[in-house]
Amino acid sequence: MSKVIYIKVENNEELQSVLIPTGAREDEIKESFLALADLNNFNSKNVVLRLFQKEGGLIAIGPNLPQNTQQSSYNLEVEKMVDVNRLIEDENFNYDEEAEAVEKQLEVVMKKPVNFADVKEIRDSVINLKNQILELENAGILNSKFLPHNTFASKEKKNLVKKHFSTEVKYIFTEETKENLKRPQFDNWQWEENEIMSLLEFIFTDLGLMEDFNIDRKVLKRFLCAVKDNYHENMYGIINVTGLVHRLKPIDKLILTVSCIGHAMLFTILKLNETNILKNVPDSVYRDVRKGIIKCILSTDMVKHGEIMGQFKKIVDNFNYDDVEHKTMLLQMITKCADISNEEPWVDCLLEEFFTQSDREKAEGLPSAPFMDREKVTKSSAQIGFIGFVMIPLFEMVGKLLPLLDDNVILPIRRSLAYYKEMQEKMSNMNSTTK
Repeated sequence: MSKVIYIKVENNEELQSVLIPTGAREDEIKESFLALADLNNFNSKNVVLRLFQKEGGLIAIGPNLPQNTQQSSYNLEVEKMVDVNRLIEDENFNYDEEAEAVEKQLEVVMKKPVNFADVKEIRDSVINLKNQILELENAGILNSKFLPHNTFASKEKKNLVKKHFSTEVKYIFTEETKENLKRPQFDNWQWEENEIMSLLEFIFTDLGLMEDFNIDRKVLKRFLCAVKDNYHENMYGIINVTGLVHRLKPIDKLILTVSCIGHAMLFTILKLNETNILKNVPDSVYRDVRKGIIKCILSTDMVKHGEIMGQFKKIVDNFNYDDVEHKTMLLQMITKCADISNEEPWVDCLLEEFFTQSDREKAEGLPSAPFMDREKVTKSSAQIGFIGFVMIPLFEMVGKLLPLLDDNVILPIRRSLAYYKEMQEKMSNMNSTTK
């Protein structure tokens, strides 16, 4: 399951949090930490991140990072290392002195009560880098100002950016399609991948985000190409069918749209200039957008589900659209609704993901959650519990503020619940007959 890690950067009093989704790789987690430290545009290879417990113990940054609380937050220390590109471009740079200085810093770190294996690995890497620089120096390569550029893009970058998409044919959608897109029942499964990306582009245009935030269309296309393989959730139908779209400010629409499309991979994608749709947003506005996006993404963590539901329940009867905290809570609730709007094809994908994780945990001798066990869970039983105890209470809570949800969303959800109960009953009868 995903987990929320609470962090203070460089002992700063501001408490921040980052969501680590299930299956996140070490490099993805480090990218998220760089975003917390406002180093989105800094090469992660030139930064050393160290995470400490309150007691001072060093913690390895990776998928097995222990869950903590706000009271036991970790401290993130950031140290910029040697920039290899700067070494190559500056022929007057003293490589030997720079490498030795880094080694001295590491020697100091190694005297602390930390994990020796982790620090030794860093030290060995620096020594290896120094030796490579010496070899290049001896060969006379580093004195050349005309070094050939590396023409091989990294695998991660290729996965995130497919530049050819910005030159593809522009799709023209009928008015009927545009209107259907504004309904929660819109069936995205009947559309091809590139058509979906064009529909998302239309959403940005229809909400006025292109003009309000000076988003370059080619950058948007590359951004959508980057997120298409990660997450796809549509809150567009919810805000249109309830009329909420007319009460939200441009910044609210931007936060909702980007949060629901980008999700946990968002800040990794925005780090790249060619996919950063927010690069033309003023700094003051960007800070508010970033804060809002983080809160919306974190709200999808089911660990915080009860807490967020309780907070919204306290304000829903006296909701004030001009109150910043009230508006933030509403955006979080809409994001949660979009996050769990599970059409049937998604149910199959989700269950298979759960089953695969449970199988792997069993194989490794780890405890496994009962709701992920393929031997204990059926599609109908999973849906009955999820719809009855999570979906309906969530949508009904939002429906107190947005009553148009009742007929357009909540009623179809109740029909789905009845359908799965009937399926479960038929399966039970079949099992009884075969015994």
